[in-house]
Amino acid sequence: MKKGILLDVVVVVTVISMCGCEQPLGSRGKECAEMDVQKESFGKMPDGRAVDLYTLTNTHGLRARLTNYGAIVVSLEVPDRRGKLGDIVLGFDTLDEYLAGHPYFGCVVGRYGNRIGKGRFTLNGIEYQLATNNGPNHLHGRSRKLSPPDE
Repeated sequence: MKKGILLDVVVVVTVISMCGCEQPLGSRGKECAEMDVQKESFGKMPDGRAVDLYTLTNTHGLRARLTNYGAIVVSLEVPDRRGKLGDIVLGFDTLDEYLAGHPYFGCVVGRYGNRIGKGRFTLNGIEYQLATNNGPNHLHGRSRKLSPPDE
């Protein structure tokens, strides 16, 4: 899935979840459809590509901040029972902090969900090696192609 499409999917899912109301789906009023979306610069990649930060805020005060760098959820602020906003996502305030390496704060699950034993699998006769980021196993990510084994 391309990054742009993945970000669109994450934004749509976030918007849908932020529009939740007590009324049934068919009777939701205008207040459930209103949402503010802001876009701002979050920094630049080492190769110069721009990274943006999107802030979505609904009428109930819930606010989500996502980047187009891996669709990372930077923060999700929700009101507690007294209406006070609190951020419930571990994340960083700057792109540089994400680029420096981190324990996958706010990352959306990659192409593979769950653990893949020893970080290896074979598909159509081609062996793939995944990052072993969960002990000897691979957890939620992407692959790099290995050379087929010698015969």
